[in-house]
Amino acid sequence: MPVSESGNTAFAPVAPVDVREVDGPCPADVPVDMNSTESSATVEESSRLEPMMGVVLQYGTQHRDVFGGYGLHGVSAGDASVFASFTGDLAEHRAALAALVEYPDELIVCQAPVSEQERNAIQSTLIDELDGRFVEIDSGGRRGVVTIVLNATEDALASELVDRYGSAIEVSVGALTYPLEDATPVCAPRVEPSLLDGLEVEILDSTSPATMTRAGTVPLTVRLTNTSDQPMRFDSGQPATVITDALGAPLTSDTRAVAAVGIPVALDPAAHQDFDVDVTLASCDPSLGYVVPGGAHFVVISFYNAQLQGSMNSAPLPIEVVE
Repeated sequence: MPVSESGNTAFAPVAPVDVREVDGPCPADVPVDMNSTESSATVEESSRLEPMMGVVLQYGTQHRDVFGGYGLHGVSAGDASVFASFTGDLAEHRAALAALVEYPDELIVCQAPVSEQERNAIQSTLIDELDGRFVEIDSGGRRGVVTIVLNATEDALASELVDRYGSAIEVSVGALTYPLEDATPVCAPRVEPSLLDGLEVEILDSTSPATMTRAGTVPLTVRLTNTSDQPMRFDSGQPATVITDALGAPLTSDTRAVAAVGIPVALDPAAHQDFDVDVTLASCDPSLGYVVPGGAHFVVISFYNAQLQGSMNSAPLPIEVVE
C-alpha cells in the first residue's frame, strides 16, 4: 500500500458498496465453538480482515473525541465483518471509511454511547473512587460502555452511578444486572457430589454462624482429609464454593472466581489440609435479591483435580449465615 510523504499510509478511494447500516448499538456476535471444525475458518476470516481493522483503527485515532472502538463482528464461522462505533455523525463516518477500506461491503458503522477516550477516563476515576467496593471495572466491550461489577451488597451505589453516568455504563451487582427488575436468573445446574473415595470435606467451626462481610461474603476454613489407607496426591487450587439448597441446587454465583492453580495437595492416610475461603452470597436468582438472605443454608465445596482435569464436589454441607 502506498505511503505519503508524511510517512502516513495513503489510501486510494474505493467506491462504497452496500455498506451495512446500523443505527443503534453494534450487533452481538454469533458464538462460534473454537474447538470445532469451524475454528480454522474463523481464524482465516480474522486474518483476512486484519488489515482492514488497521485502517479503521488509524481512522479512529484521528477522531478520538467521537471514536467508540472497533473489532470483528462474527456472523458465522468463516463469515465476519469489521465494525467501528462513533458517538455521532454515523453517515459521515460510514462514507469516509467506506472510501478507505478494502471491503466496504463488510463494514459496519454503529452507535457508541460515549467515546473510548471518555470510557477510559470513567474507568480510571472509578477504580480509584470505588476501591474495595467492586469486583471488576472494564472500559472495553462491543457495546461501547464501561461495565462495572459491584460487590453484591452495593445496590445503592449502583443507583448512584447510573444517575451519574447514565448510558455510559452498564452495572451488575454481584451476579445480577442492575436494576433488579431487569435481571434474569443465572443459576447453574445442580451440583452433583463427586469427591474421590477416601476424601472428606468439613467446615471447621461449622456450628458457629458465619457472619457476612461488607463485600457480601462469609469467611470459612475448610478441611480436606484423607480417610483412606493410601496416599493421595494431586494438583489443585483454592477451592470454589457455592451456596445451595439441601439438594445442591445453587442459590449463588461466584463473580469473584479465579481459576486457581499451583496448590499441591499431598495427603497421607489420616492427614488433612486446611483452606481459608470466602464464600460469596451473591444471589443467582433475582427473586432472592442481590444477596442470599441470612439463615440456614448449605454450601458445596469444589476442589479442582488437575490430574483428572475436573472438579470434585462435596455433598451440600450445612451453614448458618448471619447478616
